[in-house]
Amino acid sequence: MATGQSNDPPCVPISEDDLDEHTRSFRSLLRDRLKKKYHSSDSTYYVPMKLYPKEFKHPKKEIQGQAKQSVMDLKDKLKDFLKDESVVEYDDLFKPCPITNEDVRAVLMKGLPGIGKTTAVQKFVLDWAEGRTHQDITFVLPFSLTELSLLKTNKCSLKQLLNLIFPELMDTDTLNHARVLFVLEDLDKCRLKLKFWNTMSCGDPEKKLPLSELLVNLLRGDFFPKAQIWLTSSPEECDFIPSKYVQRVVEIQGLDDVEWEEYIRRAVCDSSVAATAIIHVKSSHNLYFMRNLPGFCQIAATVLEEAITKTPATELPLTLTEMYTHFLLIQMRKQAIHQQAAANLRKTDAEEILKLGKLAWHTLENDSLTVFEADLRNSNMAASVAAELSQRWPALFKEEELTQGKVYQFSFQSIQSYLSALYVAVNYEPSKGNVLHYTLAERAEQLLKLQGAPRKMHERAIDKASRSKKGKLDFFLIFLIGITTGPSYKDLSCFLPDSCKRGKLEKIVPYILKKTESGAALNESVTLVRCLEELNVSCSVDKSQAESQRKGEDDFTPSEWSALVKTLLASEDQQRVLDLREYPIPEMAFAKLLPVIKNSSVLKLCECADTCWMLLATALRSPSNNIRELDIKHHFIREQAFNLLSEGLKSPNCKVEILRTPHSGHDSLTLALLSNPSHLRELNLSIVYTVTEKTVEDLGRLLVDPAAHLKKLSLPFIGRLPVNIFKMLATALSSSTCSLKELDLNHSYSLRDDESPIALLSAGLGDSCCQLRVLSTADWLSKPYKALASALSSSDLRVLDLSINALDDSSVECLSAGLANSACKLEILRMARCRITEVGAATLANTLRLNPSHLRELDLSYNPVEGPGFDQLNSLVEDPAIRLEKIIAEGYGEHRSPEELLQYQCSLTLDPNTASLDVEVSEGDQEVWHSRDRKQPLPYHPERFKWYSQVMCREGLSGRHFCQVEWFGRFATIGVAYKDMSRKGPADACTPGENKKSWAIKVSTPSPLSQALHDGVETRLPDRSPWRVGVYLDWAAGILSFYDVTHDKAELIHTFYAKFTGPLYLVFSITAGIRLLPPNPGPVCWHDHDPWDMFRGYKECKGCNGSKAG
Repeated sequence: MATGQSNDPPCVPISEDDLDEHTRSFRSLLRDRLKKKYHSSDSTYYVPMKLYPKEFKHPKKEIQGQAKQSVMDLKDKLKDFLKDESVVEYDDLFKPCPITNEDVRAVLMKGLPGIGKTTAVQKFVLDWAEGRTHQDITFVLPFSLTELSLLKTNKCSLKQLLNLIFPELMDTDTLNHARVLFVLEDLDKCRLKLKFWNTMSCGDPEKKLPLSELLVNLLRGDFFPKAQIWLTSSPEECDFIPSKYVQRVVEIQGLDDVEWEEYIRRAVCDSSVAATAIIHVKSSHNLYFMRNLPGFCQIAATVLEEAITKTPATELPLTLTEMYTHFLLIQMRKQAIHQQAAANLRKTDAEEILKLGKLAWHTLENDSLTVFEADLRNSNMAASVAAELSQRWPALFKEEELTQGKVYQFSFQSIQSYLSALYVAVNYEPSKGNVLHYTLAERAEQLLKLQGAPRKMHERAIDKASRSKKGKLDFFLIFLIGITTGPSYKDLSCFLPDSCKRGKLEKIVPYILKKTESGAALNESVTLVRCLEELNVSCSVDKSQAESQRKGEDDFTPSEWSALVKTLLASEDQQRVLDLREYPIPEMAFAKLLPVIKNSSVLKLCECADTCWMLLATALRSPSNNIRELDIKHHFIREQAFNLLSEGLKSPNCKVEILRTPHSGHDSLTLALLSNPSHLRELNLSIVYTVTEKTVEDLGRLLVDPAAHLKKLSLPFIGRLPVNIFKMLATALSSSTCSLKELDLNHSYSLRDDESPIALLSAGLGDSCCQLRVLSTADWLSKPYKALASALSSSDLRVLDLSINALDDSSVECLSAGLANSACKLEILRMARCRITEVGAATLANTLRLNPSHLRELDLSYNPVEGPGFDQLNSLVEDPAIRLEKIIAEGYGEHRSPEELLQYQCSLTLDPNTASLDVEVSEGDQEVWHSRDRKQPLPYHPERFKWYSQVMCREGLSGRHFCQVEWFGRFATIGVAYKDMSRKGPADACTPGENKKSWAIKVSTPSPLSQALHDGVETRLPDRSPWRVGVYLDWAAGILSFYDVTHDKAELIHTFYAKFTGPLYLVFSITAGIRLLPPNPGPVCWHDHDPWDMFRGYKECKGCNGSKAG
């Protein structure tokens, strides 16, 4: 921006008494003017404004910013910031930002046309003028930017402009000594081009400037640096304002599910009629879709009240077109009564409506709701005719008296679109196309006679609407389809000429369906679906369809965000699930989808900026939030984020019943849960490496709190669970106030035998007060199972999961003492992935004969139990004297010899076009390694993984195949995926095993942790670090198995069972490297096999100068 010297005018001192007198006089004059101007408006009702942090005005540039205050300062400031519903009350509109303490000079309020911006401004100004609010402001100067379009001159000074609009201001110099608020309405209606970067700075209010430069200097604060500005605009027209000139952005979202019902009840006198009207709107998807617009609620109240009370035999309108048609006919009947005409509608009334339709169509094409003199001239309408029409049809068309002249505007944008559609339907001529203008291509086709028949009106309209910017023709298209083909056709017979034939569904519907299936943008697809609903044709754009069109999109226009929000809010699914992990920019999605977040029952999210945690806390504190399940998938959450989350969880309005979150040693979370314990039913704390004494103490208090109703507790742990947790659990389980029914303790590493978790918990399990019914464990490597056997004899456990434990045949024999006791009521016993052989299976068979009445399910998956003992156990399922119904033995038939697997060996190659930027593929496409110092930048390719160290193979697999890979580094993910697995976006969409399109195992070293992954679900596997992994696929049978082939045998790691729908491609995610092995690889090298070498990424063997693992 070019700048120049500011010539500030000299300020003449003014006394406080004179200033107060001047202010009182201005208030009185302004109050009279406003009451006259707003006499017909409802200033007592306004739509709440939803607050969004400034970071989301230009998200791409600013989402990286994070609050720099200390945690304690941030926590104190949030107490005032996190208000219920995120509603900015008028008293708080210009308060400093609670996070940065930045003064708020300019506020931008955005919202769709008809959403309630003008009503909000009217209330604010009248409240100030009548002395009710904001008395600390000396002068409030409201004017519509439409005024600038009426000025006869191209240049004027700010002083001249203010004197024209506010002649009551005796001297503009007074503004230098006062607190001033400029309220600038309708930026979207201003036809001036504002150029912030090449407009010279001017601080002299008496200097004449071009109007665009005058407005830019006012918005930048060059004239009155201390003056505040409140600007209103539609979302699409405000993005060109540089963010540094706007300190706060508020957005009117419209009426929520409570407010629109209140609106109907206020507008309809009879409460029973209002209740019927509300139920009717809910019954129609197309009507319910519009409920957030006050204008639609006003029309719906008028139509439904008359239809229910005066013409009860009439069918209530179910489509949007029917609703607006009924509203139009009501206005025409009122006009006929006023003119003392016959009961039938007058022909002249129809002609006048079509005149308004012509004017509406002209202004709609120009993307304007306001009608100026130039628009009247272009529509061949005299100003006197427009004035007469505004008097005769005030519900459709209004005159607005401004300081510089008159303008006209349609009551609502939807009214403008409806009248436009009616006019086009009546005047469309296929041979000429004089209403829906031909494109240049269509004109060329006509001239060359390449087009056999004239284009149908509906096809032309659909194509024209799809080309329109910002969805300005969406309503028009819906109404046009409904008028010419829907149920309203007969009701509009007084308008439609004989030449206007009713459209045929069999021709229109296929064309619309074809457009929806051709990859249309989301907002366009939503509009086309609503067109079908106008014809009573079932079709929908559900959440999955909406997201499928959204995935991978970094840029989303405001109208597309609005379409997505409306689609998700209008979903009939009572258990709304919103997964923010699938959005490319979670920070943007959090801000734009906040209304959906609060209305979702299940919310899933991952790592995000502090602003997201702030908004989540805001949603949880909202009285109308519907969040019942919160699933946070994250390996580590900072303390600041935990404090923000805790602010929301401890609110009385938070009703979360299921909480899954990582816990990184911070105490604020458990303190928050103690503050609001009555709703939580399930808690899953993925404890990362450390847990404080205070957290353990608070968790114990939560379990025994009489106000708490916690039924399930899961404590998966990365590291070693401390002894005091097991002692705390044993004490809690023995308490009569503990209502815990299910306890999941996974991944708790071995303790000393005398401090075994089994021994520590046994006292609690055997207590008569213990209500526990389900116990799950993993990685309990110690073996004193006598205590557990004793507890089984006296506890009420129904489900016991001992999978992935150090269970062998001797352990089974030890447990059998408790299982054989008739007091043992265990119904389900899981011992998958242990070391049980057919000897242990025979022991279990003998045990069940001693206590046959309870156990009904037994899981021995991935145990080497083949043999006579297992056959003996399996025969008990058929014994009527024994309750056993099911034995699960997955992997029983998947143990294959190396020779059998090698029959299906195949040669694969890595695809360099898929390799992410941080890995390098060898020349033969057989090996890939992590490369931090790439010399040559990789060319763009649509198949390339954008993030993460990943690569995919070139060949697709179907049929039976076997291949072997070896890896080195800290960890590796080895899997298969469909070709269309996402290449960019969030981790869940791209990482093998984290989505529905891939299956994988994850192995690591030096800690030998391994997992099976599919669709984000992690299955714990026995600890191992197989340096060589074999992948076996039987595509037709739906079998995908992973084997440890490090040694001279094939040990089954895991098997997936699925119905595959396309070729599968090997895919890898690495930290150091991975190599595809040839069909007959050499033996594993054992010269130097320290796992820490693999962790460090060493690839070369010291002994044979070969590969680390081969």
